[in-house]
Amino acid sequence: DEVVELYLTDVEASVPVPLRKLAGFQRLHIKPGAKKTVTFTLQPSQFAAFDDQGKPFVEPGRFRIAVGGKQPGQRPLSTMESNVVEGEVEVC
Repeated sequence: DEVVELYLTDVEASVPVPLRKLAGFQRLHIKPGAKKTVTFTLQPSQFAAFDDQGKPFVEPGRFRIAVGGKQPGQRPLSTMESNVVEGEVEVC
């Protein structure tokens, strides 16, 4: 089994936000060395930050998305390369 995790980072937040937040995950039953396509659908609420009153809001800007078998930036437990893929999206 493998767990694929999707993390979001608000690159241009106007308020304090977590460094990254877990926005989705999927457990796959897959054999070693096999490949499988994974699809995630993100909702607008997953891009939300919170104002001083705790009210959620989504502001325009860049978000980094990281998908893989662990958190982005974590070192691999072995000599294998990281399996985390990162990219950015723009919210308008």
